[in-house]
Amino acid sequence: MRVFAVLLLAAFYLFSADTALAHAVLIASEPVDGALLSKPPGQVKLNFSEVVAPLALRLLDSTGKVTLLKAYRQEQQSLIVDMPSEIGVGTSILSWRVTSQDGHPVGGTVSFSINRADQERLSSTIADQERRFPLWLAHVLNVLLLATVIGGAFFYNWIASARIGAAARWLMLLSPLAILVALARFVAETLDAVGDISGLSNVSLWWQPVAATSGISMLVTVVALTLAALSLGRPGRRGEAMSLIGIGLAGLAFAINGHAAAASPQVLMKPLVLMHLAALLFWSGSLVPLFVLLRRGLPDSIDVLKSYDTPIRSAIMVLVPSGIVIASVQLGAFSELWNSGYGVVLLIKLALLAVLFGLAGVNRFSLTPRIQNGDVSALRLLRASIVGEIGLVIFIFCVTSLWRFTPPPREMSAVTVLSTGIQFHAHGTRGMANLLVSPARPGPVAVSINVMDVQSRPLDVKGVDIVLLDPENRVEPIRQQARRVTLATWRIDEMPIPMAGTWLVRINLLITPFDKVTVRTTLNVRNP
Repeated sequence: MRVFAVLLLAAFYLFSADTALAHAVLIASEPVDGALLSKPPGQVKLNFSEVVAPLALRLLDSTGKVTLLKAYRQEQQSLIVDMPSEIGVGTSILSWRVTSQDGHPVGGTVSFSINRADQERLSSTIADQERRFPLWLAHVLNVLLLATVIGGAFFYNWIASARIGAAARWLMLLSPLAILVALARFVAETLDAVGDISGLSNVSLWWQPVAATSGISMLVTVVALTLAALSLGRPGRRGEAMSLIGIGLAGLAFAINGHAAAASPQVLMKPLVLMHLAALLFWSGSLVPLFVLLRRGLPDSIDVLKSYDTPIRSAIMVLVPSGIVIASVQLGAFSELWNSGYGVVLLIKLALLAVLFGLAGVNRFSLTPRIQNGDVSALRLLRASIVGEIGLVIFIFCVTSLWRFTPPPREMSAVTVLSTGIQFHAHGTRGMANLLVSPARPGPVAVSINVMDVQSRPLDVKGVDIVLLDPENRVEPIRQQARRVTLATWRIDEMPIPMAGTWLVRINLLITPFDKVTVRTTLNVRNP
């Protein structure tokens, strides 16, 4: 079995590449967002922080007509979109949706006006038709069935191979359903990427996620589920090998597509994600078959618990340290636990894990010794405790599936130095902001602020102000009020930065007169 594990890990390393992936960010546009023009532009140039793949490009003109834009070309990190020739007077909004290099879709808008700006249209946007709940539900069901089928098959082959029978056959019946759910998750992710149902008829849009990470991840998942199901009908070394490869491929599917595996250095993070998910699938997937086998009475229960002890301790020894490293990399700073949506989800997960580990500890150190001494009442308590563990695992899967919609702080902390200034990001639990400071030096600077919700969608706020704080308290806080340019774009024409160094930046977003969202980041200014 060690040979299979070594071959699997070697193949994984060959598949991995040490490149840093993150969500793409729109750095600038030509014409600039909110520009007032004397004639319609022939094209709009969108400059991103990385190379992107376009999914949906639409123009909402001043009459309310929506036009699907199909003519575009790419020049490195720029996307150049051809505009229709019949754009009329007034404000038009270009809605764009692209995929980042990590496979996740992002979107936004750029507006421009011909001869006059329609102020009432600055609060307009193309309706967001993303299907968040189906995507979340598909993700939860996918992980739950993966754990049940693949983790269960691994349990039966490696721990209870002599007891494979009618109780294990139901896993084979679940595998086609698990494959269907994996396909449904892929469809939901594709729909989220395209933006609306009408876009699904475009074959080229389907090919991009198929050829990208989500499609590859789905195919690897299907292979893993197939191997796990087949392993149950081949007891012995063949079944063990197939279940081992199956659980390894399931971990690989998550390492291919996801926030954590996209972190740098990938040569470390991808194997960590693979091992973390493989250990998680084994632990969570072993609970149902363990409960079933413990119903057979004391003699069988004692044997199963003896066989289960070493593998589950090994899985936890992999699960905990790998999880700590992954969370540390994703957060970047301890304060992000409560300052970011990703951190809040992590806090809830940690609370649930604390209860889960507490139950596991009681099972291992209190109930198991009593069962080995012939205590039937302890066996009943252990079965009840395992039911509680199963419920907690389902709850954890429901919570962690929210990470699909909460980019980690690590992804959002990138700083891009441009010829025109510094582009950087600030985020909180309820909102985010992209900022462009130009020029990138001490003195009076212009600041452009693009505000978004936590799903990277334009956020309509009532007011924006920025506060610069000197960590060394050499000067008093500097506060400036921004003026609105478009729906989600605000600008400060002249903000003083007295000296070079690191500044704490606080952006206050006024949602209503009684509701304010604050996002924070840092800005490093150097002398020219």
